[in-house]
Amino acid sequence: MNYIGTRAFRAPELLVGNKFYDTKIDIWSAGIVFLKLLLGFLSRKSSLFSVTTSKALAKVITELIGDPTKEELVEMLATNDLMKKSINSGATSQEILKKRFKKMDSYMKNSIPADCVDLLHKILELSPKRRISA
Repeated sequence: MNYIGTRAFRAPELLVGNKFYDTKIDIWSAGIVFLKLLLGFLSRKSSLFSVTTSKALAKVITELIGDPTKEELVEMLATNDLMKKSINSGATSQEILKKRFKKMDSYMKNSIPADCVDLLHKILELSPKRRISA
């Protein structure tokens, strides 16, 4: 199978099998670069996305950002089960969204300006339809 881009910077919609992606995958990649710069500034987990499989990357994304909701998986045009853990567990969209960005934000611990954190949230939106554009 041919892959688009370097694994660490691959957008979640590519991980779940979306074949109709657009430039929002590049926004995601830029967000990962931005996050790595911020974490490096804080001397934290700069090798966070150094993974060797798509499954490992999906795990990093869901642990750091959170699981996708059922609606987000539809918007990602998911064709595989790689990121459906919470959906399969019966969690509601509200329960899933309540946990969104908690771990990532804990790494920032009020050391990064709120507008940078807000920008990261908009860039690292799991749904490409909701992710900001350039």
